Amino acid sequence: MGDFKINLVIGSSFPKDDILEFIKKDSRVRLFENPKNFNEILAGSDIAVVAGGLTFFQSLSEGIPCIVICQYKHQKETAQAIGNSEMFKLLGVFDEIEDRDIQSSLEELIKDSRKREQYSLAGVRLVDGLGLNRVINIIESVVNK
Repeated sequence: MGDFKINLVIGSSFPKDDILEFIKKDSRVRLFENPKNFNEILAGSDIAVVAGGLTFFQSLSEGIPCIVICQYKHQKETAQAIGNSEMFKLLGVFDEIEDRDIQSSLEELIKDSRKREQYSLAGVRLVDGLGLNRVINIIESVVNK
C-alpha cells in the first residue's frame, strides 16, 4: 500500500500505555498528546480516522477525507443526518464495528484516490468553516438592538 506515516493524536486523559507499546514496534507512528499545532497536523493529513465530534467537522471543512468511528449514538445520528457515503465513510459506533471494518475501510480509501478526492470536495462543500462567524454575527445583531 505504499509508504505512509501515522500521526496519532490523543488527549491528555487518554490512557497511552498500550499506544506506547505499539509505537515502539512501528517507527512510522508519531504520537502527539494535546498538540498545540493540532490544526496544522490535521491539515497535513491525507486521511483522518476520527470520532464523530468536532474533529469530524474540522476534517470536513479542511477537505480531509475521513473515516468516522463514533464514540456515542448521537454522533452517529448527526453524521447520518448531515451526510451520506459520498462525503465520508461512517462505520458506526465503536462497539458496533469490528477491527476488520476499520482495516478494510482504510485500505479502500488509501487505494482509491478518486474516492479521497470526492470526499475532500464534498466535505468542503458541506462544512465551510464559517459557522462561528455566523453565530457571532447573530449574537452581535441581538446585542446591538
